[in-house]
Amino acid sequence: MATAAGRAGLSGAYLAAAILFHSMPAGAQQPLAAHLVPVSTGMCISRQLASLDIGFTWTHEIVNTEVEDSCATQGKAQSLDGANNIVKHYDDPALRQRVQSMLTKMAADGATVVRTIVWFRHAEDAPMAKRTTDPLGLLVATDGKLPAGEVNNIVSYVSDAQAAGYSRFVVVVGPQGTSNPKCRKGTEWGGCYDETLLARSWSVVDQVATALHTPQLSKIDVVVDLSSENCADPNSKMQNLRFLYGNVNAFTRYMVSHYRDKFGDHQFIASCGTGSQERVLGELAAQVSLFRDLGVRPASLDIHMYETDPEVLRNILLSADATARRLGVPLDVLETYYDHASLFKIVSDLMSANQLPSLRDLVVWPRKMTSECSMDVRAPYDMKGMDAELGRRNSDGQSLQVCR
Repeated sequence: MATAAGRAGLSGAYLAAAILFHSMPAGAQQPLAAHLVPVSTGMCISRQLASLDIGFTWTHEIVNTEVEDSCATQGKAQSLDGANNIVKHYDDPALRQRVQSMLTKMAADGATVVRTIVWFRHAEDAPMAKRTTDPLGLLVATDGKLPAGEVNNIVSYVSDAQAAGYSRFVVVVGPQGTSNPKCRKGTEWGGCYDETLLARSWSVVDQVATALHTPQLSKIDVVVDLSSENCADPNSKMQNLRFLYGNVNAFTRYMVSHYRDKFGDHQFIASCGTGSQERVLGELAAQVSLFRDLGVRPASLDIHMYETDPEVLRNILLSADATARRLGVPLDVLETYYDHASLFKIVSDLMSANQLPSLRDLVVWPRKMTSECSMDVRAPYDMKGMDAELGRRNSDGQSLQVCR
């Protein structure tokens, strides 16, 4: 590992929780000429906007794009099949070769960040063991350990991204079933969480993080999300969120403190989910307090953005940027709709005006904004199109120069 400093639908973390007891991207626009600054030799973009790293979350090699109606009536996971989970099956030479080819193409088109999710369950989780469907392609940990071959698959996936020229790889470790602090019982989020599995869940995180701390990955910045979308505000006005706070706060504290004691570095995050402006800002403040209480500094402050109101998006971005700067870390948006044109425009406008100095990464989830499915976009993802939406390419698809 290299060292370096309610919405409509469900996000990556909530998708998994909803399926078992994650999230979302509507049409491409022409490059945003309003974001460009004219110079004597043509058009250019600000240095801040040019510095933004873009990328994608890729968990399943193939998603079914023909089941929109089924997703609406039978559940969002209809587009997924565990047989297509990349990590679980990366020891298949044919699959690995296809993934390598698409990683190379997307890197050539401008992507610099890859993110994946290691969804797993515990063999000791009896309710999960009874399930007959597996759209996510869950890995199974026994006594807190994943099969060695599947851990090797994770390292191989990251290694192939490194070879393709990516600068950063984010690995989310996501326990499912009753080991998920948001495990839903009926309509109650967190109602079936079994805290006795917490030590086993840390053991899995430890196993994955240890494997990623290898000289083999010295040329790529590897970050582990220890507690995905588990930010919570103890002062929330929403009763269900106040109840959930106890679960997710204890889970995140356990994971972050154990990571600190074992590894002592900054190659981790604990991401925050989407929501209203009031909710997101409250949860960010609580998360920063948690980091300070534990005496740690994460690799970045990560927020996921699926809100659609432009004013709310702008306010959250500016507040999150200020929070990240106070914490002394970059700001990342590691999940959003695949085609979130409003967000891309706001990011472009603010960065062109040098108003988002901490924003480092913008990563899309393979779901269009209007889709009913948990994922509805197949790789390779259109990174040139995303770059154009950000105003960094002209109508011919050529990258624009940085203003002098």
